[in-house]
Amino acid sequence: MAKTQSLSEKSRMWLDNVSNGKLTMSQRSVRLLEKNDGSLMPIIKAALERDLHLIQLKDDYGNDLVLASKSLFKTLC
Repeated sequence: MAKTQSLSEKSRMWLDNVSNGKLTMSQRSVRLLEKNDGSLMPIIKAALERDLHLIQLKDDYGNDLVLASKSLFKTLC
C-alpha cells in the first residue's frame, strides 16, 4: 500500500491564502510543489477540500506551473 503524503506547511499556507481571499489567484512551480510535497496529489486533495480550482500550464520558459483560484479558470480558445 502506498504511503499517504501530507501537505507541506508552505503549500498549506499558499492554498489557505487563496482560500481566505488574501490572494485572488496564485501560482507555484510544479517542481517546487513536488519537492515540498512529493507529488501533486496532496495539493489536489487540499485544493478540493478548500473548494479551490487548479490549472496546470507552462510559462514562457517552458516551466510547468500550477495556478490556484477560488474562481473557475476559463479557456478562451
